[in-house]
Amino acid sequence: MELWLKRIASSNLATFGVLGVGDMPEMLTLELPWLDNEKGKSCIRPGIYDMRRKWSANFNYQIWELLDVAGRVGIYIHKGNTSADSSGCILVGRRFGRLGDEPAVLESKAAYERLEELLRGQDKAVLCISEHFKSRFGNNITEAGEVSNG
Repeated sequence: MELWLKRIASSNLATFGVLGVGDMPEMLTLELPWLDNEKGKSCIRPGIYDMRRKWSANFNYQIWELLDVAGRVGIYIHKGNTSADSSGCILVGRRFGRLGDEPAVLESKAAYERLEELLRGQDKAVLCISEHFKSRFGNNITEAGEVSNG
């Protein structure tokens, strides 16, 4: 199964996106802002990533691990609300909001349950991450996975 994540906005606190399958958006995402791919402090670069289902003793449930992320290990899709929950991972939710002064994705458990529904019976998937705002990389990855300038 192939999923897509379209990043739609970024601030100095978080990067916001929409995750979907085929032509259907399914949930929202929150990641750390871009800080030169710094481990534990930055979101990852746009690109096409293989993923695998993995048991997490830390979270005590099955999570999705992104594989072969340049300069990074331990990048997952999991439940969480704010950048403090991310460490570089992708958090899913049903809506954007705030928790205190922090931007957040809310209803994360429900969104993660939907992700599990979509990927039921599969141990592997592909995630294509693209940016749909002025890219900090000077280019963008198209839906076909090709790099375009501007």
